[in-house]
Amino acid sequence: MINQILALRARVRCSLVPRRPAFGIDEKRGKVTSVAWAILCALVITLAASVSAALAQSRYTVEGANQFARAKDWNGLGRYATDWTRAEPNNPTAWYYLGNNYATGLKQPDAAIPAFQKVVRLDPNHQGAWGALGAQLIKVRRFEDAINALKRATELEPRKPSYWNNLAVAYRETNQINLALAALDSNMKLAAPHGTWADWHNLGTAYRNLGRERDRQSKAVIALRQSVKLNPRNGEGWNSLGAAYEILGNYDEALRCYKQADALGNQYARTNHNNLKAALAAAAAAAANQGNDSYPSSSGGNSCSSYSGPVAAACNQGDQSAMGRYQNNQPTQEDKRKYGVQ
Repeated sequence: MINQILALRARVRCSLVPRRPAFGIDEKRGKVTSVAWAILCALVITLAASVSAALAQSRYTVEGANQFARAKDWNGLGRYATDWTRAEPNNPTAWYYLGNNYATGLKQPDAAIPAFQKVVRLDPNHQGAWGALGAQLIKVRRFEDAINALKRATELEPRKPSYWNNLAVAYRETNQINLALAALDSNMKLAAPHGTWADWHNLGTAYRNLGRERDRQSKAVIALRQSVKLNPRNGEGWNSLGAAYEILGNYDEALRCYKQADALGNQYARTNHNNLKAALAAAAAAAANQGNDSYPSSSGGNSCSSYSGPVAAACNQGDQSAMGRYQNNQPTQEDKRKYGVQ
């Protein structure tokens, strides 16, 4: 159908070539006829162009693209989205699907970035494209560009938890820890309450990844408790909650969470539970050998004043596992890096 319309347009253009009036026909009548033909030809060309564009657009739809996405036919979606961008080069939706195909399906951030950049040029208020662009920029370690994109995403949609979490990652990677914390605090206040258990879990994990400081681990506990409240079957959440409690020195809660995580099949929980119990036992034995019964207890009532050197440093950070390794003369390289050499 499109080819027929294009052929019609070509024939109409040919009719616009000026011709001399036939012999014996009045010159004035000939001019009027030529003008009439010109108007008619212009109308036909305009109509043909409109029909051609409409037919091209009708070939590509969101539902058509989603069929490939649901089937996880990424090569098929790539061909579909590429053809769509060629047929409608100024359609941001076409470019957005192309970017998502590269980002989600093919895991090619370098190819996804130009597509998302095209989307935000065509539609500067497309929050999904800004968020996706920031995430892909993080993957190629273009953190400053990622910060700019994700700040725009959070301005357009402050209730999207992933935008704040990714912004915190970009700030963390550029050693802007206070700004990373501020981004996570904004997530907790503005976004996570509108999210799912997974959003709370990711927020808690993000706080934990910013360091062992008590304020960060305390906020991790808040987020992770909300996560397991919404999804009590989340074994990974219980294990992460246990780790945060352990750092804070709340060993009873840590052991309880590890036990719950183990019951749900988490692969790390049993080891974490056993390591913590062993560390507590080692600390108790060491204190007893020194004639001092003040040692980190499972209830969190620990006193670090009886220790010195790296053991004291580990105790002050609530790192009972490291304390046990030092007291057994088996500190790891990471222990030595953090707390020093005995």
